[in-house]
Amino acid sequence: MANPVYAYTKAGMIEMSKNMANDYLDDRIRVNCLGPGLFAYEPIKDPVVAPNPVNLLRLSPKNARQGVPSDMAYAGLFLVSDEASFISGQYIAVDGGDDVKLTDLVLD
Repeated sequence: MANPVYAYTKAGMIEMSKNMANDYLDDRIRVNCLGPGLFAYEPIKDPVVAPNPVNLLRLSPKNARQGVPSDMAYAGLFLVSDEASFISGQYIAVDGGDDVKLTDLVLD
């Protein structure tokens, strides 16, 4: 969880999105960045790629579930909709509040 390479890469992607939003502003192209949290997923059935899903236990019931792929899809759908036409250069965390420590996580 405290991986500096991950943190630097994430910060770089966020800043790259902001710069791209600025670069394409005159072309009326919006650029935003979605940041996923811990998501539940269907394990990959390929024996070569053996994912190791981690069980997630939330100690606080503020958002007592893991994200599911549709959570990310709906955030992306919102950003491409007319309702988000005035949003550009933003980072949106789709993580149930984990990024701002609204929940306590225990990983086993």
